[in-house]
Amino acid sequence: MNSKGKSIIFFSLHYPFHISDSYLDKEIDLLSQSFEKVIVITNNTFSEERRPTPPNAVVYRFTPFEKRSSFVSLLLLVFKPMFCQEIFRLFFVYKQKISFGLLKEVLAFYSRSITTKRFLQQVILEQNIDTNNLLIYSYWMIESSFASALLKQQHSQVKTITRAHSLDVYFDRSPVKYHPFRQFIFSQMDKIYFISANARDYFARAHHFDTDKMQKTAISRIGIESPTNFIEQRTDETLRIISVGYIQKLKRIDLIVDTLALMGDAKIEWVHVGHSNHNEADFIEVQKYAANKLGGKSNISYRFTGKTSKEDLFNLYAERPFDLHLNVSETEGIPVSMMEAMSYSVPLIGTNVGGVAEIVEHGVNGFLLSPYPDSAEVKIAIEKFNALPVAQKNVLRKNAFCTWNAKYNAQVNNQNFVNDVMALVG
Repeated sequence: MNSKGKSIIFFSLHYPFHISDSYLDKEIDLLSQSFEKVIVITNNTFSEERRPTPPNAVVYRFTPFEKRSSFVSLLLLVFKPMFCQEIFRLFFVYKQKISFGLLKEVLAFYSRSITTKRFLQQVILEQNIDTNNLLIYSYWMIESSFASALLKQQHSQVKTITRAHSLDVYFDRSPVKYHPFRQFIFSQMDKIYFISANARDYFARAHHFDTDKMQKTAISRIGIESPTNFIEQRTDETLRIISVGYIQKLKRIDLIVDTLALMGDAKIEWVHVGHSNHNEADFIEVQKYAANKLGGKSNISYRFTGKTSKEDLFNLYAERPFDLHLNVSETEGIPVSMMEAMSYSVPLIGTNVGGVAEIVEHGVNGFLLSPYPDSAEVKIAIEKFNALPVAQKNVLRKNAFCTWNAKYNAQVNNQNFVNDVMALVG
């Protein structure tokens, strides 16, 4: 039942467009039952396909880019006290090496956030929203979080929350090795929901927040729904490996290719699901690399599926029961792709980066690699799994499925999140 008069403004990167945010559908559907008005502001201004949204939802498409004509006003931001405070923190608190690129990014972030705040105010007026009954929820701790924090500074009755993942938490995930205005965002948020304990611990250390301050944060794991029950290990001799992710440097798909090139006579089928996150040339390049390295190995077959919807991925899992899910990324939060694999009882091999160790229990539901393994280390892990008797493989599979059910079941996690949010809203 809707709470009369209550409104939520939800900032997303892509929802309800594009396949990358499809796991948000259930969460937003659940939230929509607790609010009279649901306003979605998405950064996606390019995708044509749109998934269904709740009947009480209105969608705005908005990208916070400043126009060239506003360059003078942008320069005036340099004299704003908040900007000066951030530069002070950069130098004295974060001990950052000041560079033109870093200053430019802080300035640009500030400018984009101001633009977002203006748009946010416009939407509130347009939709006739009562700020006494308003929750602003940013799915990523980016410009939208800063914009809502700026709004809350003026309207303290507004409730503000944000999730925090990986790209928006770890400094090394930023091109300038820094995320601006986190101190201010933190001060104005009613609650910050981290998707992993690793991300929350890193955030506290990086920004020098003690235990008392971190009480306004929580770990709220995302999840996926499983369309199946436990699936037992097959008994044929082919080892079926799946990897899922964008074709980009940090995913190190070339390392998977190098690893398979080292494998002996074992019959292996490898499927990589995902397309380039930047341009088609990257996708073509990795296919050429695989053809060059694996083309002469008759015992290894491989396929790149390219852009694949969530539904098609689940169909793939159902039609071709995989033995292993392989992730060799150099940085991660907690990959949704790993949750999806475990929901189909597929054990994991993953690099020990970010929050991966929270989902991969070494020797229990899969195997952890070092953060930056070479192909020999990855090969050893694959061979270790392949040499296990069927009964032991089934133990890993059962544990993988149980890990999903206990920690990453979307039905449970979404309901717990919504319950917490509604307790905060009152």
